[in-house]
Amino acid sequence: MTTKGKLILVFSFILNILLIVSVGIYYINNNQNQPSETWGSTVNLNQKNNAYTPKSSEHQPEKTLNSTKKNDQNTHQEQAKGKFVESDDIYAKVDLKSLINAETINYFKHLSVMFPGISTLDGHFDKIYEYLLTKYPKEKADALFLTYKKYFKCETELKYERVSWGVPKSADDWLEYLKRTYDFRVNSMGGNIGSLLFGGEYKNLSYKIKKSKILKDDSLYGAEKEKWLELLATETYGDEYQSTINGDVNSAFDMYKQKLELYKKDFEEMTEEEKQAKIDEFRNNLLSPELVSNLEAAEKKTAEGKKRFESYQKEEETIMKDPDLDEDQKAEKIKELQDNTFTGYADAFRRGEAIKKATQEAANKLRNQQ
Repeated sequence: MTTKGKLILVFSFILNILLIVSVGIYYINNNQNQPSETWGSTVNLNQKNNAYTPKSSEHQPEKTLNSTKKNDQNTHQEQAKGKFVESDDIYAKVDLKSLINAETINYFKHLSVMFPGISTLDGHFDKIYEYLLTKYPKEKADALFLTYKKYFKCETELKYERVSWGVPKSADDWLEYLKRTYDFRVNSMGGNIGSLLFGGEYKNLSYKIKKSKILKDDSLYGAEKEKWLELLATETYGDEYQSTINGDVNSAFDMYKQKLELYKKDFEEMTEEEKQAKIDEFRNNLLSPELVSNLEAAEKKTAEGKKRFESYQKEEETIMKDPDLDEDQKAEKIKELQDNTFTGYADAFRRGEAIKKATQEAANKLRNQQ
C-alpha cells in the first residue's frame, strides 16, 4: 500500500471514533434530562390512577360523550390486563356480606402495619394490593382493596373531625359520640359498605352503654331493670335477643353477679334473712351445685377471716391501752398475738402493717408541709 493510501485509512479510522464518541455523548445527555422512574421519587398522591385525594373537579376539562366512552374502554382494557381500576362496580362481582363484616376491621388494622418500610401512601397501597392478590381471587382482592382504601381515608379524616367534638363526660354524651362516629363512617364509606363494616360495633357499644345506665339506675328495682334490659335487647338485636340479653356476660357466674347488681335496691330494703334467701334463690337457678358449694366455702372462709381480724384488732387495742406495759413489752405482746392469730401468715401480715404505717406517715408529712 502506498503512503497516500495509508494516510486515507488512518483518517477514516479517526473519523469513525469521533462519530461513536459524539453519539455516546448525545445519548448520555438525553438520559440525564429524563426524570427518575423510581416509585420513591415519582409517586404523587394526586397524579396516580389510584389517588388518595382526587384533583378538584373545577380543574378538569369537561367530558364529552366520546371521551367518556373512551375512558370506559380504557377502564375495561385495564381490567382485562389484570390491573386495579377504582370503581364501585367492583362490589357487584362479589358477595359483600360474606366478604366484609366487623372482623374485617381487625384485618385492615393488621394490613396497615404490614409494610413499615414504605415511605409513601401510594407505595403502601401498591404493597397491600400485591399482598391481597396472593391471598384471594382478583374479584375479592379488588373489593377488599377498594374497601381498605375507603377505610384508610375515612379513619384518617375521622381522627381530625373528632378534635372538635370534645371528650364525652356522661353515658348520654358517649351515645351521641358513638352516633356521630357511626354516621361519619357510613357517609364517608357509603351506606352499605359502612354499615357492614361498622354496624355491628356501633350496635354492641351502644347496647353496653344503655345497659350500664339501666344497671346503675338506683331508682329501679330488680324486676323493673330486667324488663328494661329485655326491651333494650329486643330493640337492639331483634330476633337474636334471646342469646344476647345478657350483653357482654359470658358465664353463669357473671350472670349471677349481674343478678346481684340488678337487685341492689331490693337488698337494701330486706332483712339479712330475706336477702340471703334471695341470694340462695339466684344461686340455685343460675349456678351448678358444685359452683354453689365452692362459693359457699369461699364465703365461709372469708367470714372466718373477717371475724379473726376483728378479734385481733380488739386484743391489740387492749394491749396498746394497758398502762402497766412499756413500749417494748407492748411490741412483744402484739407480735405474740399476731403469731397466734395469723399463724403462718403472721410475717406477711406484719409486712402489710409496716407498709400501711409508712404510707400513712408519708401522707401526714405531706399534708403538714402543705
